[in-house]
Amino acid sequence: MGKIENITPIFYVRGYNPPYNEGHIVIVRNLVKALLLQNIRSVVFNYKYDIRFQNEENNIKNCEDTDKVEFEQYIPLIDRESVFHQGIRSKIVYASLMETLGIPRFLSIEKCMRRSRRCIVNVINCFRYPRIFAKKFSTSPIILHFYTRKTIMKNTIKMLLNRVDLVITSSKSLACHLEKKYEMGKPKIRTIYPPIDTEFYKPLDKIQSRWRLGLKRSAKLLLYLGNLRKPRFPEDIILRLMKKLVKKEPEIELLIFSPENNENLKRRMEILSKASALNLRQNVKINVKNLSEVEKRLVYSASDIFFFPSLKSREAVEPPIAVLEAMSCCLPVVSSAVTSISEVITDEVDGLITPFKAENVSYLRKQISSLLLDEKFSTVLSERARQVIIQKMSFENSCKKLLKIYETL
Repeated sequence: MGKIENITPIFYVRGYNPPYNEGHIVIVRNLVKALLLQNIRSVVFNYKYDIRFQNEENNIKNCEDTDKVEFEQYIPLIDRESVFHQGIRSKIVYASLMETLGIPRFLSIEKCMRRSRRCIVNVINCFRYPRIFAKKFSTSPIILHFYTRKTIMKNTIKMLLNRVDLVITSSKSLACHLEKKYEMGKPKIRTIYPPIDTEFYKPLDKIQSRWRLGLKRSAKLLLYLGNLRKPRFPEDIILRLMKKLVKKEPEIELLIFSPENNENLKRRMEILSKASALNLRQNVKINVKNLSEVEKRLVYSASDIFFFPSLKSREAVEPPIAVLEAMSCCLPVVSSAVTSISEVITDEVDGLITPFKAENVSYLRKQISSLLLDEKFSTVLSERARQVIIQKMSFENSCKKLLKIYETL
């Protein structure tokens, strides 16, 4: 352990995010917490895009009770949603320019830290291009973290991959994707699954959780937590499924929590309009709000089944953070077969994997009904699911893997 006693991990991240909006922010926060198990305190360089915070003074957060030191660089006049969700080219160019202009400041801070400690730079989700291009101005090794397949500018990404010292992926299938698409060699890639705080995300009493959230005690609750973009939430299929489920069990409800942004507010109205047309308005509840970590844990504990109906792998962190947190809270998961799900869930052993397609609605209905009616089967799946998360993704496990990687650099 001597080689890593005097290191400082530096994480470059982008944007202000609610806890369950962008998975890579959650992963970084949990990596920082995991490293504290070995008394290693991290530094975070954060580019903030949320316009609600532009009038706040740029500051350095270094509180005694925090797990990191955070340096913030605000991107003026830019709404993060318009850059990364709507893809407005002019704003993307402007945002990239502002990020580049912020690099000298961060490099100077790095230089000061290197006088007394060994720094290891972690560039998150291939977004900190300027920092990688500035590698020659620093002796610190650079690790590039990949958490999704959604990338742009293939040639640029390939050049960046050649410049970094190591690449960390959040799943084995994502590692294989990089090997094939960018012709990377296996020795340069490591895999660390997204770390989950299993001591925090654990099951609470269901009745008490429902009472605290104001939910019906007798309802059968199906939970979806995440963005409402069509590839993530195919409402036509889900509402057809709900129609069949309600015929068998009128008390069933679909409970949806989605981060607060304009796109999700618009989609909420579209989905509720379709639900009303199918006489499902009382059975579909959509909340567009930013849940705290405590609220998320309550929501998981209050529900009966967690849905992950995503249709495209590239639309989410692999494997999805919400799925992992739900499993850690002993909530049985019914998921589509995308985003490295099969590396975490073994079908009918610790969860159910089902294609969310129109022709499979009847089969989906049978699977969900089996979970709702067979309490023993549901309990076995949920208990096994939590054990999988503890064994593969606990803070202790993630910390050991990350420190082994740091030792090699």
